[in-house]
Amino acid sequence: LIIWFLWPLIVPGNSRPLPILLPERLLPENEQVTCSSFSIWNECLNILGTTSPNCELSCDSVIPLKASGQCNLITESGKAFHVYKKAQDVGPIPPHRSLPFFKCRMAASFYNYKHRAMNYETDIPINSNNYSSEENTPSRGIVMQLYESGFVGVYIIVKLLRDVHHCSLPIELWCLEEEEAVLRKDNRLTRYLIRIPEVHLRVIEDPHVHEFMTKPYSVAYSSFDEVLFLDSDNFPVRDPTYLFDTPEFKMNGAMFWKDYWVPSRKSFFVLEDSVLWELVGLDDNEDSLQMARDFEMESGQLLIDRRKSKKALNILLFLSKTFEEWFEPLGLIHGDKDIFR
Repeated sequence: LIIWFLWPLIVPGNSRPLPILLPERLLPENEQVTCSSFSIWNECLNILGTTSPNCELSCDSVIPLKASGQCNLITESGKAFHVYKKAQDVGPIPPHRSLPFFKCRMAASFYNYKHRAMNYETDIPINSNNYSSEENTPSRGIVMQLYESGFVGVYIIVKLLRDVHHCSLPIELWCLEEEEAVLRKDNRLTRYLIRIPEVHLRVIEDPHVHEFMTKPYSVAYSSFDEVLFLDSDNFPVRDPTYLFDTPEFKMNGAMFWKDYWVPSRKSFFVLEDSVLWELVGLDDNEDSLQMARDFEMESGQLLIDRRKSKKALNILLFLSKTFEEWFEPLGLIHGDKDIFR
């Protein structure tokens, strides 16, 4: 029991590597930067086991989980930056959560992340107008992921929409390239599904897309202008077509639903003082406080107007693509639910 509680103090890292090298320049300042130290805010004696007068660690020291403080960077013009402003971790780390591993040598990469996200651009096709019956009318449709373990749910949802609710919206079923041959060859239900009028099988050919990244990808690259995404366990109780004409969706270009719990009750503790907000550039934004206090977002159903959301979709794809850089190793968020939020 003692080892379990002390483990976060003894073992600072895990098997997942983080970007170690200090970049030559900070974005968007475009200045060379050097690291000076990590300044500890809370009591040094409890953290370092010493009464060091400066309460500082070197840039190559692993920052203890129980330490609160900041990394100190200096640009070539002498400007000081304080990065990775960390609160003290309280309590034991849940067994399934990674043990965060961070050195101030990584701080410039950490600082640059939000600027990379804001400037990331892809070849997302907008205004494709596929499947639209009228010219200049936004195309609307339902998007779902098709994979082996979720196939039965997808089949039931499609049958429910067509045979019970008489929903005529076109449907895109997205699957990874390596799964396509299996789904087509060995699953007679797949062959039945793609024979249903206005049901289209779409294949993700990008080898870098895997697991939960398929959801952001399928929304971003859908042929529909307006997308209703449904998870394989989200069963409509009526024809969802009316959602596209709701005032909230028309005004905002997107509509989301809240989940059952607040983030503080989750094992990843997306709290107000998390370094997550600094990483994504929301540390001085009231939105971060609201998101930390509010109920989580349910990503099993999403309504998005791609024409009004290109910038957001680019950021979404970047966060998905780089999930293993910071989110996962530092245990900041959990999958696509928080990325959409």
